[in-house]
Amino acid sequence: MTDQPADLLAAAANRLRDHIANGKVAILNPAAMEYLALWLDTTASGIDAIDYCGTHGDDHPCRCITEPWAFARAVLGQDGGQQ
Repeated sequence: MTDQPADLLAAAANRLRDHIANGKVAILNPAAMEYLALWLDTTASGIDAIDYCGTHGDDHPCRCITEPWAFARAVLGQDGGQQ
């Protein structure tokens, strides 16, 4: 797995859905987990269309990507799911 935002978001969405499908214990109900997975999928699918902050330069994405990316990294573990 790469550390590319779209790949990371998709992997986290899949992990949430795996939890739902396997009936694993979670602090959120399955509907909330599916909503979060959909949010990650939607963000990942539109990653090329996301506007970046002009004030911080091209290497600093706006909150519309940094928040889901941070959430995805948390779902996958501190290393972003990379092993």
